[in-house]
Amino acid sequence: RLGGTLQFSLSQEDAPVWADFSANWASGETSEAVYAFGAIGRHWAVSDRLLVGGMVQIDHISRDDGASQSSGTGWMVGPYFVAKAPEAPLFFEGRLLYGGADNAVSPLGTYEDGFGSERVLARLKVAGQVDVGAFVLQPNLLATYASDRAEGYVDSNSVVIARQKVDVSQIEAGVEFSVPVEVGFGAIEVFGGVSGIYSESRGTGVAASVVPEFDGARGRVALGSSYVTGANGVLSATASYDGLGSDYESVGFALRYEVSF
Repeated sequence: RLGGTLQFSLSQEDAPVWADFSANWASGETSEAVYAFGAIGRHWAVSDRLLVGGMVQIDHISRDDGASQSSGTGWMVGPYFVAKAPEAPLFFEGRLLYGGADNAVSPLGTYEDGFGSERVLARLKVAGQVDVGAFVLQPNLLATYASDRAEGYVDSNSVVIARQKVDVSQIEAGVEFSVPVEVGFGAIEVFGGVSGIYSESRGTGVAASVVPEFDGARGRVALGSSYVTGANGVLSATASYDGLGSDYESVGFALRYEVSF
């Protein structure tokens, strides 16, 4: 019902080090959730068309559902690359990360148990750019695989909690566009996109009961605009709809103000 997001990024054109931080929180009638994510990386130029690097990311989540609470703090580390085709505006990027997490759960609010988990994330993206008059089209293809395997343990009531795992695979293909619009009071850009998504989740143990309802094929559309203000500021608004052709439905609206310094 109520929530917010904070994002911070740091990078320099002449420095091979970057950092990202984001956090979001949400609250409803009976629950509250907070999520924070941070990453830092460094890359090296193998050639004028290939960068390779390494990154570390840390995340934390906590959730309060009234009678029950849960939280987890995790890390992942691994290599990444960014490349460009020699004769065409075609770009490639990928990463392979491995890590773990320390988790705590209090299902009744009277005791707390802890357990560890092991995580893997693989991501590969291919994107192009085509100029059609004033329009800039960016077709893209993104494949993602994530896996989390939790250890089994005996809880405070001497109940055996079996080990469990979740595997999530997703392929997304789409095209994004942007076009500048001349106005008398500044610079406005209209942007948007459409994509087809296929996702599949598998789980064992308790995790088998929390497979997302948006598994399968669906479509997503987005439309927005941005306005360049003074003092390096950009004000943008975006609306999106996710769930075309499926029983799943998600409607979103984002208002963003960005300052570069």
